[in-house]
Amino acid sequence: MSTRVLFIFICLVLTGGLVGCAPGAPSASPSQGNDPCDVSGAMWHRVGDDNPWVDEHEVAWSRYEVLGERCLRVHFTTGSGAAFAHRYVLEEDDERIVVKVIEGTIPDAPESWWKDHEEIAMLVRTDRPVGSREIVGGN
Repeated sequence: MSTRVLFIFICLVLTGGLVGCAPGAPSASPSQGNDPCDVSGAMWHRVGDDNPWVDEHEVAWSRYEVLGERCLRVHFTTGSGAAFAHRYVLEEDDERIVVKVIEGTIPDAPESWWKDHEEIAMLVRTDRPVGSREIVGGN
């Protein structure tokens, strides 16, 4: 089993549902304030980061919450019958924020890691303050 796959599994177990572990994710600094996405250990994972996933596809998210000036939490349901990992694609302009949740299968994951349609959430850090922009899914 690769170290990366093991790391993802450990993160999933320790976080109790917040997914998309990213080694070296930014930690809080005094200038960042109280934004939940800035806290040490915040779970967010942008597209482009190296990962071992296969069969990646976009999944629809059902709802979102604005947790801070640049922090969203999106809720979605996992796929069926496999061990999944998740990350996001973020597209922003002056009018709206498009959040796409990407799901991929973890290769060679033991059946004990498999989940069947479990609702989970992911933190999404925007590049600019959310403000009054519309927040939409990509699909």
